[in-house]
Order: sequence, then C-alpha cells, then structure tokens
Amino acid sequence: ITMAPSMTNTVRVVLPPGADAVTMQLKLQGFGEILSVSPEGGEVEAVFFDVRAASLAAAELGCAQGPQRGARSVTLAGDALFDAEDVEAISGASAGEDGAHTLEFFDIRVAA
Repeated sequence: ITMAPSMTNTVRVVLPPGADAVTMQLKLQGFGEILSVSPEGGEVEAVFFDVRAASLAAAELGCAQGPQRGARSVTLAGDALFDAEDVEAISGASAGEDGAHTLEFFDIRVAA
C-alpha cells in the first residue's frame, strides 16, 4: 500500500447562476456523507468524511479538490494488531525508522 497525497476530502465548487450553498449541498450529498459546507464568495467548499466521495464529486463535477480537513492518519507501533476488515479502510501506509507504521485511511471517522 502506498500513500496517495493528492487525495483530499474537500472539494471547491463554483456555484452555477441561481444556485446557493443549500442547493449545492443537496447535490453533493449524492456523492457521500458531508461533514460541512461553507460558502466562500461564488464558491462552496464541501468537506466529505471520505476522500473517495470527494474524488468522485471532483471528477463528476469537474471541480478542484481543496486542502485536507481533519486527520486521516494514525501511527501505530510495528507490532500493533488490527482486524482484516480494517485493511479495506486503509488508503496508504508507510514505515518509520523506529519500526512504527503510519496508516492513512480513506475516511476521517476511521482515523479518529
């Protein structure tokens, strides 16, 4: 598993004429669960819980991804045990010099 630093859980969407933040939030919810939506000028910044939802929204809507919001990574001792189903939630991993492992998850709720 390798880290995918370009994936974030945030998208920045330009509001179409006549649309507001509430309308855009309803549209974005179709891609996944949203942590927050913030209007910023003529744009909306939407923060998803899961980077996969944000990536799908960015691809489908042709919008830019913004900065990561919330922690997606945890560092564990090298001998730490975790369940097999946890592996599916991991988007990347790296080993430290001290034997510890940093795991990056798709969803910020899993890393919490």
